[in-house]
Amino acid sequence: MGTQAGMSEQEHLREPTEAESRLEHTTAELDERLEHLGDELRHAEELAAEHRRSAIGGEDVVGDWEDTKPSPMGGDDPSGAPERS
Repeated sequence: MGTQAGMSEQEHLREPTEAESRLEHTTAELDERLEHLGDELRHAEELAAEHRRSAIGGEDVVGDWEDTKPSPMGGDDPSGAPERS
């Protein structure tokens, strides 16, 4: 069985100090909290995506203009526009 880099055999086999034990406990607790926050973030992203889809009717809007007619008042066609002097 090998030892960790930089640790002597005696350091590896000794009981951890109270501070080391607290640090390890705190590290484990923070890891758990971080995992929980990651889960919450993924859930929030899924909800936001659902809200976006429902707001636009579940269809992609960008570039989906093939079936639309231009407005008679809009566009580049100047017909019907007042003459400029």
